[in-house]
Amino acid sequence: MTTEQTLHEVGTAFIRAFDTLDETAHISLRAPSCTHTFAPASMGPPPPMTNAELAAHLAKLRLIMTGFPVTAKEIHVNVPKRQVLIWATAVAEFKDE
Repeated sequence: MTTEQTLHEVGTAFIRAFDTLDETAHISLRAPSCTHTFAPASMGPPPPMTNAELAAHLAKLRLIMTGFPVTAKEIHVNVPKRQVLIWATAVAEFKDE
């Protein structure tokens, strides 16, 4: 049975994986049918991404970035739906030219 603590830990591990942009770490935490949605919609984000699309996106980012450390402001867990919503900030760390 999934608990609130378990889902919170998975959400925290997911944002920690942005530290190095490691697609394997990201995908290992996701269900096969999981989609990644950027927000807010008013910023014109890319469309939701499948696991394969997110892995490809992260691989492209690693060409120009060393990491993208994320700091959670709020984490909301919905146990019945097995969902984790994270409101966060981040600062891109780019490679030296």
